[in-house]
Amino acid sequence: MPFQLSRRRWFWLMGSTPLLAQTPAPVVPAGQPSQKAKDEVRQVSEKLAAIEVPMNVEPAFRFVA
Repeated sequence: MPFQLSRRRWFWLMGSTPLLAQTPAPVVPAGQPSQKAKDEVRQVSEKLAAIEVPMNVEPAFRFVA
């Protein structure tokens, strides 16, 4: 009897493949971010602070109630 694989199971298997390929993050004690993470956040903050956006630029999205 040949192995039968339904479309739903095939889709589930292909969708879960990236999850299986992920490596676990290193364990860091709670409340103690690593120095590397702090440096990366500082660098990104400095880059964002250097960008000047004129007040007449419209946002890329619009809130609708």
